[in-house]
Amino acid sequence: MIEAIVRFSVRRPGIVLALSLVLVLYAISRMVDARLDVFPEFAPAQVVIQTEAPGLPADLVETRVTTPIESAVSGTRGIKELRSQSIPGLSVVTVIFNEKSDLFRNRQLVSERLGTLGALLPAGVTPVITPLTSSASTLLGIGITSAERSQMDMRYLVDSVVRPHLLAVPGVADVNVFGGEVRQWQIQLDPARLRTLGVTFADVELAARGAASVAGAGFVENDNQRLLIAIDATPASARSLEQLTVTLPDGRSLALGDIGRVREAPGPAISAAQINGTPGVFMMVQGQLGADTLGVTLELEKSLIELAPLFEREQVTLHPALFRPANFIQTALGNVRADVMIGATLVVIVLFVFL
Repeated sequence: MIEAIVRFSVRRPGIVLALSLVLVLYAISRMVDARLDVFPEFAPAQVVIQTEAPGLPADLVETRVTTPIESAVSGTRGIKELRSQSIPGLSVVTVIFNEKSDLFRNRQLVSERLGTLGALLPAGVTPVITPLTSSASTLLGIGITSAERSQMDMRYLVDSVVRPHLLAVPGVADVNVFGGEVRQWQIQLDPARLRTLGVTFADVELAARGAASVAGAGFVENDNQRLLIAIDATPASARSLEQLTVTLPDGRSLALGDIGRVREAPGPAISAAQINGTPGVFMMVQGQLGADTLGVTLELEKSLIELAPLFEREQVTLHPALFRPANFIQTALGNVRADVMIGATLVVIVLFVFL
């Protein structure tokens, strides 16, 4: 058999070269389109539902949030297994489907089921399906530190600028942020003053909610144009929030600053981060299912370079590669190139020696 192949190759070199060229071109086309990842996809077909329930202990999260969600999605076609975890303030329900099922169809079915919950969940509690990520989903670990900026300033910079900028990179599913201090306007009330005036917390909450309202108020029309009118009552500072009016039981109005104080302060911490021993903010970038880990990582690094002037202006130090799985891919590619070169060299030597 081998002798026949060698004889054919010697007699028909043009055909052999043509077939070799076709194989090389096909291999190159597959290499260009190939997605590179640290591991092959090994996670089962699953849909993860995360529901935040601030202030609720684990037992109430289980009975008031997790159980209704499990009941709603349990009848979905194709479910193989249903898992859940309830911790203070958070419910996580994992719906595992059969391996050959359509993952996008599964997400649609679960989303429709969640829409039937309605008033079964506590007020303000909304179940959210997490973004579709791969099993080895972390693309890049990024940190920022600063000797000049506070933890609140750094977290605000990340939430308002850096995170949206990274989410705009194709192939990024989510950016999880840890550490820093979330900026809040806190209304700190005087209970004794409230009792004296007969004002309840509900009255103050109603006034505060009204302060953040934005509503349309119609339009004014003339011969040339129509001007839209909108009411934006969003306070611009803590001082303007103190000037909100709270209606007393007898009908009189009182400024919010007369029954308490409003100040800018950090919210309750739910995470912390240290970058090389220095407190800072850590971002974990998650990749979409099927995304090219190496390609998306390179695009993320280009995106961070675009933000370099901002970091310099804000006196913030960027740590761009605290965790970078693409390093393993680049090392593997380098090893493959070296092995191919060694193998090709040995083949050429053998051909020259024995032919």
